[in-house]
Amino acid sequence: MTFGIGIVSERTHGTMVRLQMSPLTRWHLLAGKALACFTAIAVVEAGLFVVARFFFRVHPSPWSLLALAGFSTAAGFVGIMMLVSSLGKTEQAAAGAGWAVMLPITMRG
Repeated sequence: MTFGIGIVSERTHGTMVRLQMSPLTRWHLLAGKALACFTAIAVVEAGLFVVARFFFRVHPSPWSLLALAGFSTAAGFVGIMMLVSSLGKTEQAAAGAGWAVMLPITMRG
């Protein structure tokens, strides 16, 4: 949720306006933020895979399906991050929206 709240924070503090003054398009700005979020999630997932493999002796039979699941999870959370960043006009509203979105997902999991 920090990435989503960060986008809202940049919007409220005027950083987004300064970024939009650069020669980059809005698509490039959002894609860069999405890539940063995706990379952070992928690094955490890779760390969890390493811990599972070497400390708990987990041996998934098709590694390709595990990689596909990790990619899908990271892409899904990037989408949730973008949703949360569009729901609130202030950091507090975005944080509340993030809790409202993540709580049912967490309870389902």
